[in-house]
Amino acid sequence: MELINGFITIFSQPVTMLFIVCGAFLGVVVGAVPGLTASAAIAMLVPITYYIDPLSALAFLYVIGKAGRFGGSISAILFNTPGTTAAAATVLDGHPMTRKGQAGKALKTASLASAIGDFTGEILLICGALFIATYTRQLGPPEYFAIYVCAFLIIGSVISSSVLKGIISTLLGGLLAMVGLDPITSEPRFDLGMIELYNGLSLVPLLIGLFVISEVFTQAARGLDQGHHDTIKAKNRKMTSYRSPR
Repeated sequence: MELINGFITIFSQPVTMLFIVCGAFLGVVVGAVPGLTASAAIAMLVPITYYIDPLSALAFLYVIGKAGRFGGSISAILFNTPGTTAAAATVLDGHPMTRKGQAGKALKTASLASAIGDFTGEILLICGALFIATYTRQLGPPEYFAIYVCAFLIIGSVISSSVLKGIISTLLGGLLAMVGLDPITSEPRFDLGMIELYNGLSLVPLLIGLFVISEVFTQAARGLDQGHHDTIKAKNRKMTSYRSPR
């Protein structure tokens, strides 16, 4: 009953609904731009919430985070460049559909999957948070290790047609994640004597270098090849016109 009263309170306040719509728009725009994250947008817009009521402020920031994660799939589908870290997997199927002329279908699928996933996750969180917490408190190092192993195996089998290559790439990603200070002993690991690496490798610059820069080079090479082919075709037309009888 309290949940229903909460929804009634939100939908009965036009100002709160206005901030929700604005948050959704800003989140999608920020998420679609590679290098900008929903977390950064929330951090920059926190001062605005000092001048509005608490309910509108919480809804505004919450919707920005949700919409930002979806917005990252737009650039991932259209430009092969994930706008957010969560959209890295969308590149695998989204951009190939765009190259086949199915960009609209890919965007509709991403928006529908995002809506269904968020709705399902929220319902599970609201209804099952207490139940799940009673079991997670009993988990120890062996259980966490088993969870991580299963996660690595699943990731390795999904990201590549070869399970071995997928597992190797997953292990390399784990190796890169070890750069920085140890969370328990605070000992530096793989920092190469650089203080800047104490906090580890930032995920956003890694994704930009992995996807954005490579895509720029790919598009540039494709444009040069197309221009070269057009030049050859133009020369062939001229040679044909010269050789043709008058």
